[in-house]
Amino acid sequence: MYNPILYRIVQEFLLFIYDLLDQAKNNRESYRVDAVEQAIRYMEENFHNSELKLEDVAGFVGRSPAYLSSLLTKKQGISFRQLLTSIRVKQAQRLLRETTLSVQEIADKAGFHSANYFNKIFKEKTGTTPRRYRNLKK
Repeated sequence: MYNPILYRIVQEFLLFIYDLLDQAKNNRESYRVDAVEQAIRYMEENFHNSELKLEDVAGFVGRSPAYLSSLLTKKQGISFRQLLTSIRVKQAQRLLRETTLSVQEIADKAGFHSANYFNKIFKEKTGTTPRRYRNLKK
């Protein structure tokens, strides 16, 4: 029961289904990337909030905290907390180079709870204290 017209319809239908599946897969991948990029952008805009949590960022991008954490780790290779700390340290480095703010003020503006914690984290990430960093960059 070979009918060329029916065969052609089935063939076109299968190609259409394959195309839909391909588009769905591509959309899913871009959906993940967009969520990660949105999350990073949100973190870069709100790092100064020392109370910023994964839940806040996940809520902003419309994902569950666990799923967003998984996406961030997969895409960036580091955890949410490590990424946020990295953003904060980079901002602190910029402030140390470009301003005369005190270390305490920079700690506050970079989103750290205290100057002591800021000093500890800054030294872990850069290998030097904030004061020494500032003096070396002058």
